[in-house]
Amino acid sequence: MKAIFRFLFLLIGLQVLKAQDNLQAINQHFAQSFSVVWSITLPHMREPLPIHWQERQGAFNSKGYRSFVGYHGETFVGTLTLSEQTLFGEILYAGKAYVLTVSDKGVLQLTQEQKTHCGAAIQNKNTPKASHGVG
Repeated sequence: MKAIFRFLFLLIGLQVLKAQDNLQAINQHFAQSFSVVWSITLPHMREPLPIHWQERQGAFNSKGYRSFVGYHGETFVGTLTLSEQTLFGEILYAGKAYVLTVSDKGVLQLTQEQKTHCGAAIQNKNTPKASHGVG
């Protein structure tokens, strides 16, 4: 019986680790090529959204930053800039905007932006935790 509980605990622990990409894992995934598929599960979605990221040259490449544009199928859905120390991006999908950042501990964070009546964007801090898969 203890073996079953240990196995279940290990399985749940692995799923939690898999759901939280860290900056190092993301950098390793993007280091493979100039064109990468990285799937992200957005809030209120059951399945990850596969996004094809294509690297673009920019002014900050010489400073260690890499910039990407993302497409879901033929539709432009986002931008992403990353370095060994940081990540920032935005995904625009189904009429909503999501901001990608990393915490001080290097864990990927996803927040949904909401527009106010005056047109300014604010981040919703109560966005449910989303899983993020490299794939």
